[in-house]
Amino acid sequence: MGDRYRQHDILTATPVVLVAKLFEAAIGNGQRALELAGPEHLAERCRALGRAAAIVSELRASLDVERGGEIGANLDRLYGFVLERLVDANVEQCVEPVEEALRVLMPLAEAWDEVRRGAVTAPLPGSST
Repeated sequence: MGDRYRQHDILTATPVVLVAKLFEAAIGNGQRALELAGPEHLAERCRALGRAAAIVSELRASLDVERGGEIGANLDRLYGFVLERLVDANVEQCVEPVEEALRVLMPLAEAWDEVRRGAVTAPLPGSST
């Protein structure tokens, strides 16, 4: 039953809401990876990091760097940095790269959440969403 509601929620959401949800999911998976730091949780930690990286890749792919100008280019670089840190965290099996990735993602998520709440009415440059 919950899956049907979640699917309806996603299908009827605005692009801004979808981007905010993607940020929430990326951060949630990053935090989950931090919780799973022990070697006994290696497979689950790798899955969480992989999900976070896939979400950030999707955010990056949704950028319209041409229309977004400098802001779009900066977001592209930030997403690239986050992806590198998530891969490093997976390869090195340490928490510092995940923490660095989350320090970049959290302010971006807060900005999208403000947009979602209507605090900012103009679309953010650099995003095709």
